[in-house]
Amino acid sequence: MKGFILLEYSDTAERIEYLFEDSFDDEHEYLIGITVPTGRKLNYNQIKLGLNKYFLRKLNGKQYQKDFPERVDILREAFDSGIDLFDNCDLINTEYVDKDFLDQIPNINDKKIAVKTKPYPLTMEGVEEAERLYQGYENVYIKVEENEDTVLLSEYRKTVEILDEVVNKIKSYDLSPLEAVIYAYDYTRDKVYVYEDHNDRYTESRDLTNVLLRNKIVCVGYARIFSAILNKLGIKAARYTVDGKKESHAIDIVHIKDDKYDIDQICYFDPTLDRKRDETNNHFNRYRSFGLSRGQYLRLTNQDDETFGPSEFEYYKDIVRTLQSGQPKYGLYKELRYIYNMSSFIEGKPLDTNIHSLGLSYKQDIIDNPNTIENIDECLRLMDQYLDPKKILEAFLKVRKIRYYEDPIKYPLSANRIKEIADMSAWICNDYYWSPDEMYNYIQEHQEEYELETKRVDLVKVLRKVKEQKEND
Repeated sequence: MKGFILLEYSDTAERIEYLFEDSFDDEHEYLIGITVPTGRKLNYNQIKLGLNKYFLRKLNGKQYQKDFPERVDILREAFDSGIDLFDNCDLINTEYVDKDFLDQIPNINDKKIAVKTKPYPLTMEGVEEAERLYQGYENVYIKVEENEDTVLLSEYRKTVEILDEVVNKIKSYDLSPLEAVIYAYDYTRDKVYVYEDHNDRYTESRDLTNVLLRNKIVCVGYARIFSAILNKLGIKAARYTVDGKKESHAIDIVHIKDDKYDIDQICYFDPTLDRKRDETNNHFNRYRSFGLSRGQYLRLTNQDDETFGPSEFEYYKDIVRTLQSGQPKYGLYKELRYIYNMSSFIEGKPLDTNIHSLGLSYKQDIIDNPNTIENIDECLRLMDQYLDPKKILEAFLKVRKIRYYEDPIKYPLSANRIKEIADMSAWICNDYYWSPDEMYNYIQEHQEEYELETKRVDLVKVLRKVKEQKEND
């Protein structure tokens, strides 16, 4: 018999209040709620005394027995078997860690302490702040960005260290934004798609910490890794939801602003589609769902857009005008979420990717934001463009040279390989006026250059190896 404690603090509570309920998760049988007046010092023995009196009142209450027979059965079993329901809880949910109180609880290190605060950021500064605050508690779990479940404090640090390692490596190469996106895309999709087991929580394959530290990952996990890396690089990215009729699917949108390649547009990415599928590295020959326009992606996958909605942008702007004029507008559910999401992405705010959200909570935000219509126009302008395949090819070559230097087996580089990648990636897509003949001619014209680049990288590796040997002699 296991339960968990919900420890809350209230500015309005005048005394300590107790609650006993059936558990709402699969891991526990009961919940003990304890509401404490803010600032009140807690004493373990007093809490236990008050809780036992509360249990006895409920156990002997005829109406309570009639209304909640399952709870009464738990209380009777505990009293008959000598089970301490408080001490038998293996989880404490709280918004504030009262160390003086927790230290009084026997075997506190055997209990999970989940601190439900505003999510900590994916930064080392956030890690160090949390470690200072919860020092001495190895079993503390906290809210962290891009995770639905709370995260063990030590795993929070590992998550940020992994992200920082990738981000710092990208920064060390002085890549342009488009080049950095290519590098991050390769890193993200280099995992085989693996569902969580039937006895796992669904977050095992979706939360950022889980997919970085373990081996299960589905579309949400890929999307979270990709957007997390890009946002830490200062490139605006967000997880995005589309619907394939049977189930929703997570992808990413990225605002690429790159002076080197004269690019300023919103691009769509589906790292799941281009993911690693077996023990080979063949997925690095395919960029089929890389840097597409909104229309290109939706036509490629036959998905419905559940984040920005159908292409009814003038209709959305009419809704905004009506609302901002003070006139009522009824029957708006998904439309409000679409409008909010488009405006939010332009302004760098989080998106609502829950396709079941009605979006009504965003109505006042839309009314109060004078830039909503301009944001919709800007969003449409940026996502209704095509990424020039020649620019992708040029940026790809820059990144592939780096990756070839890092690992020539995993990231091969040759003129024939580049042509193969261009073919498999459909960089001659019908939406962009670049015929197959033009693509092949372009690659043929640069074949000598591609082969020369490979030789240059090989030469650099040889010279560096010679230098290292001399330094070691």
